[in-house]
Amino acid sequence: MRVKFIILLLSFYLWGCAALFKSESAKTPEAEQKDFLDKYEKTFNPADYDDDVEKEEKENETKNFVGAKKGETDKVEPEIISGFRIQILMTSEIDEANAMKNQISPLLQYDWVYMLHEAPYYKIRAGDFPDRASANHLLKYLIDSGYKNAWIVPDKVYKSPSPKPKEPVFETDGN
Repeated sequence: MRVKFIILLLSFYLWGCAALFKSESAKTPEAEQKDFLDKYEKTFNPADYDDDVEKEEKENETKNFVGAKKGETDKVEPEIISGFRIQILMTSEIDEANAMKNQISPLLQYDWVYMLHEAPYYKIRAGDFPDRASANHLLKYLIDSGYKNAWIVPDKVYKSPSPKPKEPVFETDGN
């Protein structure tokens, strides 16, 4: 009886050791991935990648200081100031707003027409005026042209907008 008890005790001991050994050696996929990432995170050095950034910054500084290289044109962002525009339409329908923009653009040869979206409304506005007095000229013209509901609104405008092309520009493929 004693021998059976010792064998039983020994088998439980070995079974417990085997389970302990198995749990330590067999890691979950998450633990293996964490170990893998830890290994690379310890060796990662961000300074190794700074050379490209520094080189690009130096090129930009040189370009800005010396000017554009031959054949390149620098695009300068237009200055935005507080000013006025003429609002022609305010609607919640995008199709109506697009139709109005397409209708009014040819009528205004020298002034840009903008469509703004301030949910839930689409607004069609025209012009870039630094003061209300200069916006009054376009307002009078629009009212005389049949747009009786047009009015002047304060807005952020371009200080010196690029001139509006007189005719639509279409690219050709050379054929």
